Amino acid sequence: PNVTSFNTVISAWMKSARFRWSRGGGGRGRQQIDVTTVSAAERAESILNILQELYDDNLALDATDEILPDRMSYDFVINAWSRALDENAPHRAMRLLENMLERYQNAYDAAEDHFTLNEHSKNIPPFPSNH
Repeated sequence: PNVTSFNTVISAWMKSARFRWSRGGGGRGRQQIDVTTVSAAERAESILNILQELYDDNLALDATDEILPDRMSYDFVINAWSRALDENAPHRAMRLLENMLERYQNAYDAAEDHFTLNEHSKNIPPFPSNH
């Protein structure tokens, strides 16, 4: 599997959220009742967590770019929480955004450290040859 496979499943869970309409009491008309939005958001987030763990556990492998959670991975889960009729949904969405920013900052810092190390290594004189 790669990030596209995971994103497809996350998107499916995000889209699976359903509402049910019922007649409101006291002549208020129809009301929207949450049937599955919270469980869909929780499931989407759990799949993102699996993707993150898979990436973190395999950082030493060359193939980690294929399982690196990307913007879409987070967008789908944040969107799922934005649809969830739950008082904690905005906080969960914000926590995901903060997690994404932290992960991208850490990746940027690591790439910058790698670049800096490569730049400094250019200034190291080569070993003398025995010729």
